[in-house]
Amino acid sequence: PEAMVMPIPAGLDFAEAASLPEAYATCYLNLFHEGQFQPGETLFFPAGASGLASVGIPMAKAFGAYVITSVLTADLCARIAHLGADRIVDLSHETTADVIRAEAEAGHPVDVAIDCLAGETIGQCFPYVNEGCRWVLISTLAGVTTTVPLRALLTKGITFKGSMLRKRSVAEKGALLEELVQKVWPKLESGAIRPTIYRVLPMERAQEAHAIADFLGLPPLAASVLAARGYGPESAKALLSCEDVLCDPLLMKDLDRAAQTVAETVADG
Repeated sequence: PEAMVMPIPAGLDFAEAASLPEAYATCYLNLFHEGQFQPGETLFFPAGASGLASVGIPMAKAFGAYVITSVLTADLCARIAHLGADRIVDLSHETTADVIRAEAEAGHPVDVAIDCLAGETIGQCFPYVNEGCRWVLISTLAGVTTTVPLRALLTKGITFKGSMLRKRSVAEKGALLEELVQKVWPKLESGAIRPTIYRVLPMERAQEAHAIADFLGLPPLAASVLAARGYGPESAKALLSCEDVLCDPLLMKDLDRAAQTVAETVADG
């Protein structure tokens, strides 16, 4: 449909432009529409080493957010430093709830959360968020259950909602993309935000990348990286089952380390 077409931002090439629609629309939808973000507020965007966070953190910073994110290791803290988050929670030695409490005491209580992890962390954090916090759940990668302290929900006036881009109508998506062009494209053109591209695959590798994405449920960029390194679906499945790789499927160092672990037991037939 015509409503789903956007111009390429000035200064970006086709590969960079191809990375924009889904990730940028998802972040914009949940930051501004569902999260009702205002400049100067504090955003919690967990899973800082994820592909979506590589978009959401710089976007939020460009619009004036104080950003808190989380990763599993100190190594990942260093690797995502370029995204510009103000506070990175290193889950290898600290908890999200403790950091959110400390940040609140320091004057940065969480106003908006865009949460792809879920799990028990949600309930643990609610007592320390700001009055009127909007907690937007976009996936449940860390678990489907949590214990919600209803007193905190009540007294702080927390809004806890779920959000999915894919279930929206074409009209809704078209309106969102039009707004994206108006509000975000200027920041892309000025260089305030830049898409992160690891590698561009030739067209003849597209089917392989999509096959891996369908098989594993990975983001297209992660699947493309796996394909570019020569991993077929069965090898990729084994690689992604390794704990180190689950920290971030896009990190080549982790993929190579995981590959050494599974190389002797996995073959693609």
